[in-house]
Amino acid sequence: MDGCTEPFADSLLKRAGLDSVMEYAVKKLLKLRLHQAHDVASATASSNKQSHIYAKNKGILKRNKERAKKAPIRISRFVPTLGQVIEDVENNMVDEEAYPNVCPARNSVAASGRTAYASASVRGRASGRGGEGRRGGSLSPGRSAFKSLGTAANWGGWDSPRGIGGRYYHHQGGGSSKDTLIVCVLGGITLPEIRQGFDISSQLGIDVIIGGSVVLTAKRLVEALVSGPDNNNDNEMVMATGSV
Repeated sequence: MDGCTEPFADSLLKRAGLDSVMEYAVKKLLKLRLHQAHDVASATASSNKQSHIYAKNKGILKRNKERAKKAPIRISRFVPTLGQVIEDVENNMVDEEAYPNVCPARNSVAASGRTAYASASVRGRASGRGGEGRRGGSLSPGRSAFKSLGTAANWGGWDSPRGIGGRYYHHQGGGSSKDTLIVCVLGGITLPEIRQGFDISSQLGIDVIIGGSVVLTAKRLVEALVSGPDNNNDNEMVMATGSV
């Protein structure tokens, strides 16, 4: 509803013939602003030329081509975006503009030691590659930066958190270390996304644990909007592990 005046929006709701409950739910839904404002000028500037959603992202095009060459039989007709996000997290290539809340406290270290995010000074260094203060060019800190943090806590074999998105450094007495990435999807998780956990665990050699809340159907969404933020009926968690 960006660019639509409030009186015009009210007239649209009245013309739709909704009852008072549904009208209230629609108004609350519009206030969420789940998507950023669309730049109409830039979108209509090249209206005579057709373009695809991936046309501006050459990295995704190249990645999908390489994936199709290596596994032409196993490639799926539907590749969830979650799989690409997990790969970007592991490779320190997360888009900060698209995912601004992946690491909200990345520039501070918790005093309790339970949430040891990398500080700005640690993130900015390229350990062992010359020069201090050089930016790493990515949202999440690199492996060498976290090695310098040391151990902030030890929870029965689980060492200090490694940074964004529930990423931990897993170490048990003298054994091999492995990255563990914990992902929670609000609004429910699908079977193709669960499969991404198994595939990426095997592909990148990390432990991926994927879970989510109950599936947010249209009926559940309307009920949540009508009942307000105090509704705690849907706190059930459905977990699936992708560890191999």
